[in-house]
This record gives sequence, C-alpha cells and structure tokens, in this order.
Amino acid sequence: MMMEQRLSDQSRMLTELRSRVDQSNTTIDSYKERLHQASVDRKSLEAKLSSAGQRQSEVEEQSREMIAISSKKEEVVQRLQHRIEEQVQEITTLTAQVDSMRADARRQVEHTKDRAAGKVRNRINVINEDYSMLIKCCYNFRTGTDTLGSDL
Repeated sequence: MMMEQRLSDQSRMLTELRSRVDQSNTTIDSYKERLHQASVDRKSLEAKLSSAGQRQSEVEEQSREMIAISSKKEEVVQRLQHRIEEQVQEITTLTAQVDSMRADARRQVEHTKDRAAGKVRNRINVINEDYSMLIKCCYNFRTGTDTLGSDL
C-alpha cells in the first residue's frame, strides 16, 4: 500500500508537473506569439520610419529647390522693378521734353504768326500807299497836272 500510495502521489505530482509544464508551454507560446507580433510591429514601424525619413528627405530637397526658385524669382522681380523705375524716369524725362518742345513750338507758331501778320500789315500799308499814289496819279492825269507831288 505504501507503494501504491507513493505511486499515486508520484502520479499526482507528475500530473501536476505536466499541468505546470503545459501552462508554462502555453505561457511561453503566448510570449513567443507576443514576441513575434512585437517583431512584426517593430519591422512595420521601422519601414514606416524609413518611409517617413525618405519622405522627409524628399520634402527637404523640394524645400531647398523651392527656396532656390523663390530666390531667383525675387531677383528677377527686383531687376524688373529696377527696370520699371528706370523706364518711369525715362518716360518722365521724355514727357518733360515733349512738353518743352510743345511750348517751344507754340512760341514759334505765335512768333511766326506775329511776323506774318506784321508782314501782311506792312504789305497792306505798301499797297495802300501805292494805291494812294495811283489814285493821285490818276487824278493828276485827269486833271492834267504833271507833278506827282511831294510824296516822291
């Protein structure tokens, strides 16, 4: 009986140990599964991190290119603004010259008109004098006087 009891105790202990081993194996399998999942998650995160790093590099490169393009555009804008300022100054100068030329032309036209009017008046005076002489001559010719008078 003792042997049987011992055998029974050992059998019970063996069953308990087997149960503990099974539980340990289950726990170990669970840990292995978690470890595997953590490894998969880590690899996924590493891939995402790598992708994000590549994207960051691409964005940084694009940013540098945009900054360079922006700088070039800014230089072009400044050159164009400078050119516009020069052209505005040139237009202002040319406008002043045109205004001055117009004023000169008006003065010349007025002066020419005045001179022409003066010449016309002088010619009218000469014609009037000649006409007066002609009338006197005709009168003298009709009246028979040979003298032209003291006008000559």
